[in-house]
Amino acid sequence: YTDTLPARLTDLFGVTVEEVEPVFPQNITCLELALEGQTICVQDAYWSELLDGKAEMIGRYAEDYKKDKGVVSYQKNGAGAAYYVGTGLEKGALQALLRSVCKNCGIVPHPFVCDENVEVVCRKLDGNMVCFLFNFTGRMQQVTFPGRFKNIIDGVCYGGSMEIDKNGFAAGVLSPEL
Repeated sequence: YTDTLPARLTDLFGVTVEEVEPVFPQNITCLELALEGQTICVQDAYWSELLDGKAEMIGRYAEDYKKDKGVVSYQKNGAGAAYYVGTGLEKGALQALLRSVCKNCGIVPHPFVCDENVEVVCRKLDGNMVCFLFNFTGRMQQVTFPGRFKNIIDGVCYGGSMEIDKNGFAAGVLSPEL
């Protein structure tokens, strides 16, 4: 590429990448993420990009020669937004960033409480919340939820909790009434 990174997406993200380097144990750098009025301090991983541009920098390096340089950015675009992440983030920081992104975009989390290896996908259809649950584990999984879940696979209506077979699947309508 002869274009400066992010190659032809500079207008969308509002940033240019000034520098890129790999991250090894000897050059890990701390950065601060400003999310919803809180600052989270984390370390970079895998790669490190120094960002510049008109986008709001919600992540900045906190030390070394990178201090105050942008690493995670946000830019509003019409009815949407573009986020640029210039490093690998540890799991907790990535989850916090994604929660913030979802909140800013009006995406609400599903109401199911389950193992992280149970995938939940919910959609609205004619005012109903239709949900699909996939158990990607080799053991039975307990799932809890508010209200009632009518499983279209087995025809059973569950109140508050149910079990999904190992490597199993459930699909149905979630309603608030018990």
